[in-house]
Amino acid sequence: MNAGLAALAEATTRSEHGQEAWDAAMTMLPLNRAVDPDALTAAMRQAGLHLPKGEWTAILRTVGVLDARGWFSSEAAAAVSAALPLMTSTTTGDVTSAWSLVVTLPPSMEPSVDGPGSTPETEAAIVGLLDSARRAVVMTAPFTDAAAAARLAEAILDCGRRGVDVSMMTSPGRGTAFDKVAARWPRAALAGAEFRCLEGGSVAGGGIGSHAKVCLVDGVRAYIGSANLTAAGLGRQFEVGALVEGGQVERLAVLLDELACSRQIVAKAIGTRIAEKT
Repeated sequence: MNAGLAALAEATTRSEHGQEAWDAAMTMLPLNRAVDPDALTAAMRQAGLHLPKGEWTAILRTVGVLDARGWFSSEAAAAVSAALPLMTSTTTGDVTSAWSLVVTLPPSMEPSVDGPGSTPETEAAIVGLLDSARRAVVMTAPFTDAAAAARLAEAILDCGRRGVDVSMMTSPGRGTAFDKVAARWPRAALAGAEFRCLEGGSVAGGGIGSHAKVCLVDGVRAYIGSANLTAAGLGRQFEVGALVEGGQVERLAVLLDELACSRQIVAKAIGTRIAEKT
């Protein structure tokens, strides 16, 4: 119970609407029938609360808001609402380092997983991070493709609509995967929000190549794992990663900033793929 309340308290703390976001989300859930996981995620997102889809059902069951059948309890939701201020007061301040498992499962492996949504999948985890961003996102992957870029496009463009800067760092020639996102950015983004695609140097070319697969949000939360930003990495291959937060993520933010600024590592910003609202 406390772990579930702590997760909810952290989510409401990150929301600009605070606990009001929780109360608003609860009014959107249906009574006297099971709550569909997609509908649950949509209600939370609309209210301003962001976690990967697979986590909401598990957390709400932990705190009793959903029963074993997945039915919504308004009485339990009210009790959670009363408890959240107490939990929030104990979770503010220094953020304790924490992590949770994230996977990509090939279709042949999915039936062997214990229960739907029991472990967040990579694409949902990255979208959840993008949805939670308030200031800046940095994504790095040596391999990208247009199919994965299209799957992440709306979440990336939503960052721009909120005024969040997005930077993508990848290998030489791989930035073209995000050309369509860059082309749509000026129409979608708030004034001043920037989308940058940086292509790094290779070891063979005399630079220091990057093999990192990271999605960093606001310098405090990140996905770190094996998945490239490709259709295979997000949906067909077996990939393992983690959602992490805390002091170590702040150190990661410093390293990625140095990577983006280093001429030795990043050859150049591709001018046609720097999109800024004017």
